[in-house]
Amino acid sequence: MYTSMKGHGSYCNGRKLAASSVEELKQSMVIYDTGVLRSPWNVDKMLQNVRNIVTNSHGLRSYGAAAVHCCKMAEGQGQAWVEYGLYCWDFVAGLLIAEEAGVYVMDPDGGPCDLMGNRILMGCTEKVARELAAIITHHDMRKP
Repeated sequence: MYTSMKGHGSYCNGRKLAASSVEELKQSMVIYDTGVLRSPWNVDKMLQNVRNIVTNSHGLRSYGAAAVHCCKMAEGQGQAWVEYGLYCWDFVAGLLIAEEAGVYVMDPDGGPCDLMGNRILMGCTEKVARELAAIITHHDMRKP
């Protein structure tokens, strides 16, 4: 069971969580989910992102749920995560768990995370997050 409270850290079954200390995207396991939107404009961008991630990182994983992705980041099992097409209820509890474990959180375009922006990017460090942001194609899921 994952737990967290603002200012008090994050835990899994009582074990304190900490983000990974990996410093480069090339050594990072990247978490990526393709989402549910299958329009041609989205699929093209999604596949381009998969290619860019695979060729610039250690590997790619997907666990199937945004909250789980946040927890994997908090445990240090993933070094970066980006996803488009989310709603705040998909990840907001996991966001606290990740942040309290030391994960860097931002919008994929480099700005602050917008809970209503339908997208998120995390890195075990700011450097890893910004390296990932630099190689992916950003898109607004609200616009075709």
